[in-house]
Amino acid sequence: MLQRIQSVFLFLAAAVNLAVLFVPIWQFSAGTETEMVMGLSVLNEATAGEEATEVMFFAHEEPLEMAAHTAGVVLAGLVSLLALVNIFLFNNRSLQMKICNALMILVMLEIVAYVLVTLQTPEFATQAGDTGNPSVGFAIPIIAMVFVWLAKGRIKKDDDLVKSVDRIR
Repeated sequence: MLQRIQSVFLFLAAAVNLAVLFVPIWQFSAGTETEMVMGLSVLNEATAGEEATEVMFFAHEEPLEMAAHTAGVVLAGLVSLLALVNIFLFNNRSLQMKICNALMILVMLEIVAYVLVTLQTPEFATQAGDTGNPSVGFAIPIIAMVFVWLAKGRIKKDDDLVKSVDRIR
């Protein structure tokens, strides 16, 4: 049923996890240049009147960085899709709990992929003294995992309630 609280948690997990594609995950600063690693792209902003440069996730020069960034994007989409599909599996609570477990593992893999992206050298900022700082997008997969965990707890509670009612009959 769509009015259950676990459906709300799963929807929030899907929405929050999709947001990682559009917000900065990591930010490098070197002199007047700032490079932001976002879910879908890497954006270089120069303050000296130059134009901002953007590289999409599939156009990195280094293969490892491209693979990690692509894996993060694919995992973000997959987690969001599975969370939305899981809402409509309300008749099969055991399958819902298994999908929630899989979602938590996929979110962990997504976090690993984005960590690998941030460990690479900056795409544009090449001056000595480049410093990197996590941005708000780095916490988004963790928030999504908390919502999935909350949904799993409520699904388990529903399952226990149904089993207890079946014992009374």
